[in-house]
Amino acid sequence: MQSVVNVIASQGDAGNEAKEELGRLLNSIASFSDGRNYLLVNNQGKQLIATLAAGLKTKKLHHSAGEQALATLQKLSIRSSVQKELVQLGMLEWLSIYLGGKPSPAALDYGCALLLNLCLHPFGRSAASRAATIFMATIATLMADLKLPRCLTSFYAITEPHRSKSKYKFVH
Repeated sequence: MQSVVNVIASQGDAGNEAKEELGRLLNSIASFSDGRNYLLVNNQGKQLIATLAAGLKTKKLHHSAGEQALATLQKLSIRSSVQKELVQLGMLEWLSIYLGGKPSPAALDYGCALLLNLCLHPFGRSAASRAATIFMATIATLMADLKLPRCLTSFYAITEPHRSKSKYKFVH
């Protein structure tokens, strides 16, 4: 499995079609519970997560291959151990910047869903509070581009603890 991931994350534009198809394969496998079990078995799972995250963060994965990697990570992030790993790899901060750019509609959907999953983990909530300024800038960008309804649930879940604390501070 690791050789498949290495092909997807390899540098250069050569073999983009193969990268996209292999990305679809990983995404399809991650769609099922048994597939997630297979992808995350032993140390292979950490390597897969790290390679896909690095490929996205370094922009080695273009277009459909990047979307498929993002979708795969979103599906794997249902698991708490994956959430923790992705937060430690800095994906929460990367997502907050990435979503403020011009992602495709599919990447926006998977990115918002991944962001929400990461914020479900205590480490994710802590990281989100440290990156609150970036999140607010991302929300402003999405509002300006009229894309906010697509991600509103994610951002509401992320900012709710902060709003509750603010209300508490003002009341007491």
